[in-house]
Amino acid sequence: MKRLLVALAVLSAFAAQAQDLPPPPGIPAAGTPVSFHAKAAAPKRILEQKLPGLGLMPGDKQATKANVVRVSSDRNEIIYVSAEYPNRIATPYADPKVIDDDKAVVKAVGQSVYVTPKSDAPITLFVSGPSPNDPVVSLTLVPKNLPSQTIILQLDEPLAAVGAKPEEEAPSDNVYTDRIRYVMRQIALGKTPEGFAEGALPRAVARMDQLMVVPEVRYSGSSYDVYRYRVENVSDATVEMDEQAFASDGVRAVAIFPNAILEKGQSTSVFVMADKAATGGK
Repeated sequence: MKRLLVALAVLSAFAAQAQDLPPPPGIPAAGTPVSFHAKAAAPKRILEQKLPGLGLMPGDKQATKANVVRVSSDRNEIIYVSAEYPNRIATPYADPKVIDDDKAVVKAVGQSVYVTPKSDAPITLFVSGPSPNDPVVSLTLVPKNLPSQTIILQLDEPLAAVGAKPEEEAPSDNVYTDRIRYVMRQIALGKTPEGFAEGALPRAVARMDQLMVVPEVRYSGSSYDVYRYRVENVSDATVEMDEQAFASDGVRAVAIFPNAILEKGQSTSVFVMADKAATGGK
């Protein structure tokens, strides 16, 4: 399908080059002997991700960062949690309903579910929403010797009610262009559109000539995702923006809000809608 660029403003085209966060301290100088058996095991890194319009972004080095899990009603996800402390599971439901096997203390508060294991035995958890037709998410929680974990569930299928009920209903005729405009407008206004779940992105930055781009949030839908980037002018010159800078294979639409022209130190948001195939999603 031919790619559609929905421009709310303009962004100048620059070549993006991803930059990792500063390397960890303590790296020995060249030629310094290293006793490998005395080194503690490094924490496991969050996997790097390919982001539309930016390319491959380095993974996050924080071991305690929230774990974003892409879920669907047709599969079970195995997740490691703390065996000793409460764990928070952030759901896309405004009022989550939980069924468990009584191997943990489970409490729903707002859109989150808090789970404290009673033993080291795996915990079976089913999470759904208040509506009878809401997707049911199946989880297997495996207690480990870990600090408290925060797990963010990101649905890979349409959802009737994500968070609070949207004030604006999706177009009933499901016209392609109208649907794109509706989704982009909802996200630009700080809302989560129907059928989308919010999730975090890698803590990395991309440098696009005079601009610094920071990935912030991914809104995951059934067939495509929307990515929100914060873009800041780090030069002394005024930059006029062009949406073509974020056009790449699989990108359906690009929108910039609220500013298209950035003075020194000013920032704005860029919203990129892309097929899941563009980032390796399913």
